[in-house]
Amino acid sequence: MDSFDLAWRDKLLRGDAQAAIQLAKYGLPPVWSLCSQRLGGDVAMCQEVVSMVFAEAVERIGEYDPSSGPIVDWLEAIADQEVRRAAAEGIFAAPSTAGPGTTSFSPPPDSRFAYKIQADIAVAARTRRSPHPAKRPHKTRDPQ
Repeated sequence: MDSFDLAWRDKLLRGDAQAAIQLAKYGLPPVWSLCSQRLGGDVAMCQEVVSMVFAEAVERIGEYDPSSGPIVDWLEAIADQEVRRAAAEGIFAAPSTAGPGTTSFSPPPDSRFAYKIQADIAVAARTRRSPHPAKRPHKTRDPQ
């Protein structure tokens, strides 16, 4: 078991924004790489999916069990779920030129995107809510 993961989870459960920033710094490269490969290198789609991954991670951090493996494995599992969801909903289409065994990678995320992810999940950690609008519950008006 990775002690970083156990300590990190406990801090994030308490709403520690610095723990959220550490998560983004630690988890962004492997999550970006996975999403880039699965999304055919589409940078805009990678940014969307990666944002959703970290939003989901903040919402579900209580479900993460450090004894089951490193936090990166858990983040990659969420990334895989988000990519499959996006594909099922027709949000993206795999590049038609990619044949079997072909992979396409986009460059690593730029520093502005990395900073945005860090800022979004730091705020979310403090408030324990999703930083991504699509993950927030919709408010309904009282009909009266």
